[in-house]
Amino acid sequence: MPGGWFENLEWDININSDDNSIDPTGPIAQFGPIFLGCSFRSGRPLDTQTKSVSYFKNAGFVDVVDKLYKAPIGGWAKNKIYKDAGRVNREHWNAGLEGWAMWLLTKYGIPTPWLAEEVQVYVAKVREGINDPKIHGYHYALVLLPSLSLSLFPMPSPTRPLTFSPLLSCSESKPLTLYPCTGDAYGEENL
Repeated sequence: MPGGWFENLEWDININSDDNSIDPTGPIAQFGPIFLGCSFRSGRPLDTQTKSVSYFKNAGFVDVVDKLYKAPIGGWAKNKIYKDAGRVNREHWNAGLEGWAMWLLTKYGIPTPWLAEEVQVYVAKVREGINDPKIHGYHYALVLLPSLSLSLFPMPSPTRPLTFSPLLSCSESKPLTLYPCTGDAYGEENL
């Protein structure tokens, strides 16, 4: 909605460690650079985290607030919230890794595209590392909170609400009508 905020999350594909628990020549450390190279060769760069703020600003968003977080991979963090988030993140990596790798590496791997069997061996090595409790890996997560400029859209009013048509047609679908907020709906203490 114009004047409203939304949240966008961009993940960095490089896996880091602050305690040197990742071998700099091993498969985990090589994962990010290998995938970035493949993504550039494919014409679908995976470095969106470094460019997202400018993308949003160029698209007309204003007040683009960004915050960078370290997202643990695995349950090694001391803080319970980060420990739980790290466990979920590790499962995300375990579930998606082969799919991410198979397409990029069999089409754009170097020095030549990899065989599917080579990808599976590599994925097994990366999984072994991210599931090792002695490895304290993380990747960066960039959270963006852009807002659409009010000047780009006509503002709704009680007599002229802003109406959006549904994207999918079905017999029960109705347009979404948004009326302007006339007060603080949540209270600052709830943020």
